[in-house]
Amino acid sequence: MRDSANDKAAEEYRSDPVPLVDPTQFPPTPEGLASFLSEIDGPRPVNEGTAHDTDVASFRASDVVVAAGTTLEVPIPVWTRGSEVTVLKAEVDDSTEEGNDVGFGVFLTSSDNGDVKMSMVRNPEQRITSLKDPLKFKVKVVPTSVMLKFDNYSSWITNKNISYLVEVTPPIDAETRARSKRAGRSLQSISREIITAEDGIKKIEQVWSAAKAEVEKAEEKVTRSSEALAKKSDEVKKRLESVRMSESALHDLVAATTKRELDILQLEEEQDECQERIKEIKIQLMAAESEFEAKSQQIQSQHEHIRRSKDQATKIDADIAFQLKAVEESGHIIKELKNAEQEYESTRVEAKNELQSIEEAQAQAQGVVDFYRSVFRSLQPRMLDPTR
Repeated sequence: MRDSANDKAAEEYRSDPVPLVDPTQFPPTPEGLASFLSEIDGPRPVNEGTAHDTDVASFRASDVVVAAGTTLEVPIPVWTRGSEVTVLKAEVDDSTEEGNDVGFGVFLTSSDNGDVKMSMVRNPEQRITSLKDPLKFKVKVVPTSVMLKFDNYSSWITNKNISYLVEVTPPIDAETRARSKRAGRSLQSISREIITAEDGIKKIEQVWSAAKAEVEKAEEKVTRSSEALAKKSDEVKKRLESVRMSESALHDLVAATTKRELDILQLEEEQDECQERIKEIKIQLMAAESEFEAKSQQIQSQHEHIRRSKDQATKIDADIAFQLKAVEESGHIIKELKNAEQEYESTRVEAKNELQSIEEAQAQAQGVVDFYRSVFRSLQPRMLDPTR
């Protein structure tokens, strides 16, 4: 029976198409959602977070005590004109016990400029243990309260426990059905858009992952290049320090050699003086010759020391040339490392820029999907049950 009702509702929808309110034509913002829902609702808006204007409201209770010698009144509010009220259940618990009945009446109460008006639907003098048939009636004036009255006044000793079930079914007019059809068509459209948008986000996430991997590779290359550059710079600093130390040692050696050369000149002058003295003073020849021999040996020793110093200076010069050549080669390597570092840094910046663009596209796509999901959730309460 329900399947045939669904088929009938689907056939009515196909035979009476409505224009599509395309959610993709509205900006993905709260304002865009409000504009879209306004187009869907038309003159029959739905207040979000409240009971829907097409929902059937149920009012039920059980084991409610009606004290002996009293009357219990239960108000049921009705806000929509033309609503159908159905009293499905009104009974006394343990109704099998003899004398366990109550009077049951139904009234409609409304207010007109402060005056309360009451009309009777069912006489409370009619007593029941259980309502035999559902009681149905429509409300023409709103706001109205349907007052259920359970009368236990005739019982002075025994309390009664009662149960009831009342449903209030609001009317469904042509505009409400049109709103439901607009919501249904847009719901089909937004479902397809959500699938498409989510597929797009998955592709963007794949591109983002690839771009992020490239950025990580570039950053790793920059890190390795920076480490190599730092290591090479330390080596160059050590070599330059060694060169400075060698130059200092060479300077000291040259100074010592110059001093010894000056000493030789002085000794040679003294030697000349000795030769003159030998010629002039024959008497002192032996002493002068001895002194001359000593001076000659001293000169020879100084010459040997100078030769060794010059050999040492030559080695230091060679070492300095080797160190300077190593510094020059290190300079080329440093230049190459700096160029590589700049290239890696440029690649990393480009990859980060691309990653930022991808993240912005992903955020924009996610915003569209969130908007479509909000549209999807907002459309669902606007859909009518196919059986109504």
